[in-house]
Amino acid sequence: MMETNSLKVCFKTEDNINIVGILNLPKSCPHPPVLILAHGFCADKNENGLFVLAAQEFSKHGYAVLRFDFRGCGESEGEFKNVRLEDKICDMQAAIDFIKSCDENLNKNSIGFVGFSLGATVGLLSNIFNAANMKAISFWAPAFFPDKDMYPRYKCQSIEDELNKYGYFKKANLKVSKQFINDLAHCNTERHLRKFKKPVFIVHGSNDQRISLKSSEVGFSYIISTDKWIDKIDGASHSFKESIEYRKK
Repeated sequence: MMETNSLKVCFKTEDNINIVGILNLPKSCPHPPVLILAHGFCADKNENGLFVLAAQEFSKHGYAVLRFDFRGCGESEGEFKNVRLEDKICDMQAAIDFIKSCDENLNKNSIGFVGFSLGATVGLLSNIFNAANMKAISFWAPAFFPDKDMYPRYKCQSIEDELNKYGYFKKANLKVSKQFINDLAHCNTERHLRKFKKPVFIVHGSNDQRISLKSSEVGFSYIISTDKWIDKIDGASHSFKESIEYRKK
């Protein structure tokens, strides 16, 4: 396997927000293809260690890997209580634009995407997959249907009380607005999946208590691509965190 190095990078969105990321590069592979990793809800570019391991593994096999913080998360600018789903779509497009314009010697005609949980949703909504240089996509424990997969989870009385009192509730030390929850309530990617023609691989844990394996199976059935695969990891939860073997698989 190849040795790798990593660079901290910063790029701006269309509305002038600074986004921070890490670009892993294989040392002895000039002009490598690129993978862009999109993290989930109220997480960051490390995705609880999952993306750190993934970036190392992929770059050792000859890929450049960009993982970044959506605005309001990690080291990127912005307050999460002001973030809407459309802002995440803007950040996703900025990541693509950064890869296309950065000075590193990358194969910008061969880009792949890995979206975890809500990161998969944002990728679908951003329409980046229509680009000719987007070659293949992988969805990990995807929240294909936030109106069903996520919104009901935040309809409990304690969260309702916080939203009514403050206009937000706290999750992972981030302030989540009532407006963002409403975005989830009206978000469903079925029509995007039914137009999806790129090669795609979906992976989901059989013991995912946040987003069910069934959700991925339904989304998979909608995808019209002739190059599509789905796999379950028996016993794994949403973040595949019970053992390093789940994450390696």
